[in-house]
Amino acid sequence: HVALGAGDRAWLTLGGQLRWRGEDVSHYLSTVGGDRTDDHGLARVLLSADLWVTSHARLFVEGRDAYGYGRELPGKRRTSDHDRWDLQNLFGELRAGGPKAGAYVRAGRQEYMIGRERIVGVADWANVRRGIDAARAGVSVRGVALDAIAGRPVQVRMGDANHGDANTTFR
Repeated sequence: HVALGAGDRAWLTLGGQLRWRGEDVSHYLSTVGGDRTDDHGLARVLLSADLWVTSHARLFVEGRDAYGYGRELPGKRRTSDHDRWDLQNLFGELRAGGPKAGAYVRAGRQEYMIGRERIVGVADWANVRRGIDAARAGVSVRGVALDAIAGRPVQVRMGDANHGDANTTFR
């Protein structure tokens, strides 16, 4: 939380994550007489900047670099493991109201989670987190919240910039 100017009406928060994990696989898709084993590594870097102008306007940007090392199993590098330097999040948000009643509008690339993320979530277990290019709006009154969203899931393209899937809509 870095104050930008007098009165703390604007601030910037910088953040990041560095994660490495190793995987060891034994008997992958084993058939009679076949035994596939593999050990490989996964690394992920997230770097973010969160700019607020008062508590009502926000711009958030987060870049991601995900890399898979040495996977020799069928399929080699997968989009769930490997995506070099791309945007994870880039959205603007406007908020109104207070703790008992409020509303917001958010547009851009973002992560969206519902409940325990069994159907809709970021898939943090994967090296490349899921995202959605979307517009969202919500209102809450005395602890009851209503959210609306319309967007397209982000397609991971290992060699190119990621973009929303033109053939899939999420509402």
